[in-house]
Amino acid sequence: MLVLLCATAWADPGPTFTPFGRVFLRPELTENLADADWASNDAGWIFTLRTHLGVTAALPGEVDVVLDATSYGQYQLERAEGPLDPTLRLYQGYVAVRGLGRTPIDLHFGRLALDTYGTGLVIAADDFYDGFSLDGLRVRYDTDAATVDWIGLQLYADLDSAETEDWAKPVLTGVHATLRPTDALHADAAAYWVVSRPWQTVRGQTAVLTARPFGDVGPVHYSAELVWQVGAGSPLVGDGPQAQISAYAVDPRVGLTAGPARLEAAYFRASGDADPTDDALRSFNPLWQDPHGRLGNLDRFVASNVQREAIDATLALAPGAQAAALTARGYALQVVAAGDPTNGIAAPDAPADGDGIGVGGDLVLRAPVGPHLTVEVDLSTLRPGRYLAAALGDRDALFRGYIWADARF
Repeated sequence: MLVLLCATAWADPGPTFTPFGRVFLRPELTENLADADWASNDAGWIFTLRTHLGVTAALPGEVDVVLDATSYGQYQLERAEGPLDPTLRLYQGYVAVRGLGRTPIDLHFGRLALDTYGTGLVIAADDFYDGFSLDGLRVRYDTDAATVDWIGLQLYADLDSAETEDWAKPVLTGVHATLRPTDALHADAAAYWVVSRPWQTVRGQTAVLTARPFGDVGPVHYSAELVWQVGAGSPLVGDGPQAQISAYAVDPRVGLTAGPARLEAAYFRASGDADPTDDALRSFNPLWQDPHGRLGNLDRFVASNVQREAIDATLALAPGAQAAALTARGYALQVVAAGDPTNGIAAPDAPADGDGIGVGGDLVLRAPVGPHLTVEVDLSTLRPGRYLAAALGDRDALFRGYIWADARF
């Protein structure tokens, strides 16, 4: 018996603790971005800092406990707004049980950051601002042929925007599956139910269905994502008829890789509401997507009531997965419905023949400096089209330039 106890103790070394952390710093200069909001001045210099510090405890029985605290702050030099790091909050705090019952099923429960599903058109991971995460659980079935997630989560809004009921503690539940029968054909499919997520003037229940075939055929890669939203909601303020929700978004893209170069053509369209005064809500709800890059790295517009055509060209500057890369992107943006302000702009005097938000471009140099540090330089600009010019009152170019450093261990 003594020998057995000693052997068991030797085989079970107890928990091991692995600390981790992150510091993300981004100084940026902007010009004319605020004009679309009719602000009196532009932001000028902005300094953004986000930090993480956490620990993973690996316990016996394939159980991990993860605690991850984060702080986020932004300082605008010309407005003297800050401080840079105002609060420390729990970003993630969860238990992960791997291989439940000797099956390919993992269980995560607690406060979680969402994974990016598909292209991030509906749900994207690690939303930079405010450290977006939700409380609940995720069950994952994961094999070489398929990954299937079931999520049941609620946002307990302690964000700055919670006071304006932008979030209202919505519930998100649903299933996302990725199937991998061959390299040439993969497929995403998902069905979500979102409860009490305000959108426009409505607090509603929305069913979200998505499908995306994607894959690689030799040097050609492709993806074609479709999202459909249906539901109903009641007014946020006062009494009124139920709004009937019906919206869509499509995001097809195709590209070619030739040696160190990669070229991609992409199209995006998210529905708008031609008559915002009736009881039909047809503007696509971006939910928890990451729009960065989808509508240009200006991050000025919301992916609703908007159409985009884009061409990207990326050149790897050295061989290997950690090589520096230079990306040039050109794009054009248009509104879908002129009277709908959901893309972040409104032009009450828009010309009848002008739906152009503008033509813009991004130039990005990303340089991994070893496994623990990445540096990126980004220059973005947009020349307003007739629609945006009607909202701005002029056609001055919008500009944003920044450099960021992301250190992790």
